[in-house]
Amino acid sequence: MNDYEKNNRARLIQLLSKIPSQACPPGWQKTGAFAVGGLTEVGFSQRSELLLVVSSAGRGVIDCTRGEKIARDYEINGDWYSASSLTCEGIGPLKDERIQLAGLVGGGLPFPTGLSLIYSSVAPINRLS
Repeated sequence: MNDYEKNNRARLIQLLSKIPSQACPPGWQKTGAFAVGGLTEVGFSQRSELLLVVSSAGRGVIDCTRGEKIARDYEINGDWYSASSLTCEGIGPLKDERIQLAGLVGGGLPFPTGLSLIYSSVAPINRLS
């Protein structure tokens, strides 16, 4: 890295360190953490606690109750993805479900879940400078 890149990296690390961290909200439990290279979209099943993950290297399914990856394919092109409706055919246990996606090109996730839970998008209220 050149000096500019080193300084910029240090600046970004310093900014990110200011974001407050907190434990899970009451009633929630952290079940896992995943790094997904080339992540482009995600979508929750409307029938279960499964998350479909779409990346530049295919699709995966994560069981959110156990924090485990339970299905994976490596197909990167196919009729399973619709850019116009931002939906995707599931794989593995989601193979009979079309999943609404949110990601790099837009989309959205439904706010209420099938388990009477509601999630929302939040951001730190502290201004980073």
